[in-house]
Amino acid sequence: MIPHGLFAINKPRGLSSVTILNKIKKLQTKNKLKLGHGGTLDPLASGVLVIGVNDGCKRLQEYINCNKVFDFAS
Repeated sequence: MIPHGLFAINKPRGLSSVTILNKIKKLQTKNKLKLGHGGTLDPLASGVLVIGVNDGCKRLQEYINCNKVFDFAS
């Protein structure tokens, strides 16, 4: 069974959004999944990265257009 949908990853500081996607792609075995993310997070920031899988990629635009909250410390 090939999964479809959206899920959230707690992206750690120091990794780019593309690096996270590439790590997920390396976990794939026989099924090649279509993967995408709902907006790039700065590599120096940690936060929630929304990942689309297969048909879930079509819904990512909804998350890109959402209101977001950014907290930071100086």
